[in-house]
Amino acid sequence: YKEVISKDTINKISKILLKESKTFSIYTLTELFSSDKNYISQNAKYFDFNDDLNKESYKIVASFIDNNKAYKIADDFNLLFIPYLDGRFGRFNLKTTSKENGNKKLMELINGNINDVICFGDDVGDLNMILEAGVGVLLSNAKEDLKEKVKYITKYDNDHDGVARFLIDYFDINIENL
Repeated sequence: YKEVISKDTINKISKILLKESKTFSIYTLTELFSSDKNYISQNAKYFDFNDDLNKESYKIVASFIDNNKAYKIADDFNLLFIPYLDGRFGRFNLKTTSKENGNKKLMELINGNINDVICFGDDVGDLNMILEAGVGVLLSNAKEDLKEKVKYITKYDNDHDGVARFLIDYFDINIENL
């Protein structure tokens, strides 16, 4: 199962982002292409987006000084723009492609129920997924304004085994016998 942004749309948006974004990356199904020559995380490959990439993508991540420009781009291409990391970056994707819709689709494919899903997140882009899951958990490093919206919050963050520690407590697992 996949939903992707078309090659044509990717190429059109790339040309706009060259002018409007400080830096951006295109996530294809198998590769990550960045407009920043120095970005090497996640095995990113530099790409000169003055040329057409001609690949489908499941998301575009971009950095904006003014997110209003990002929202306009999203509207123009019928996409969703979700800011994260204190608004420094944002993600473009299809309106039907979200973390919560991914969980729903997975449950549909395996004849499961969204109430049986436990998911974890730590940023505004995770909030809807957390709220729609049977057990949605916010990690301790999340912003305070998000914490007042959820039922479960870990005592720890990702760097301190927040997911594992929550699951051990939630399921009352005795790890001494493992």
